[in-house]
Amino acid sequence: MIVSHSYDVGLKGFVAIPEFLRSTNYRNPVDSNNGPWQLGHGLSNKSVFEWLADNPKENNSMQTFFEADRGSRPDWVDWFPVEEKLLGDKDFAEDDVVLVDVAGGRGHDLDAFLKKFPDLKGRFVLHDLPLIISDETLALNPRIEKKSFDFWVDQPIAGILTTNFKKFRLISHQGRVYII
Repeated sequence: MIVSHSYDVGLKGFVAIPEFLRSTNYRNPVDSNNGPWQLGHGLSNKSVFEWLADNPKENNSMQTFFEADRGSRPDWVDWFPVEEKLLGDKDFAEDDVVLVDVAGGRGHDLDAFLKKFPDLKGRFVLHDLPLIISDETLALNPRIEKKSFDFWVDQPIAGILTTNFKKFRLISHQGRVYII
């Protein structure tokens, strides 16, 4: 699956970068729906996420790729001082939102958090695309709430202790560049 994602999904976009840049007079992409990835796949005006929603096999390959990308690295809760920096002496109620994992995929980070802190009260929310959240095969801790989320809009959950982004990325959307 890792090779499938790298070749079938990713490589076509990388190979199209020189042609795309020539066609834009070497300007960076400004539209997430029309860039080298779309050129390489013969698409126009369709985001990679829309394409993945229409191609569940490739979506599964992508999710497996990102899980494998973690490799044998330890879970973040094993090296980050969670108690010192996040939890401290806070006393959470059952309805307090403790952690929202944005673009959390199959929920492995939230699962690791709850294994490390099984008695911690509060809510734990997995935000991702509808096609990922609706996957009935996800074997998540029952305390993890699955919610579809569009990270181009404001965070809909108020009062969050912390939000987990796996990596910071520069993303271009509708002519604007965002750092997430």
